[in-house]
Amino acid sequence: MLTDNEISIINGIYKRIVPSIVLSIQIYTKDIEDRDGYLIGKKKFNQYEWLYINIKNIKPFQLKTFQSMANKKMPNRYIIKISGEITRLIFK
Repeated sequence: MLTDNEISIINGIYKRIVPSIVLSIQIYTKDIEDRDGYLIGKKKFNQYEWLYINIKNIKPFQLKTFQSMANKKMPNRYIIKISGEITRLIFK
């Protein structure tokens, strides 16, 4: 399970790479919200909770910023999955 502090850190990272995200991830349930082409979700797999964002046509600087911040603030807790033009950035 992610703690409230970890969710806050993740929320900050997502807002840094996609400033148009206006609502806090903390208020999201397992439902998915659509915000200007970005999908934010929260899923539970086994005993783990994952927070993720899907970005269509991610820019290289966004991916580099995400990797840099994630490595510094939550190392070994993130996954990047690329499928065509959709990139999913996941924290577990």
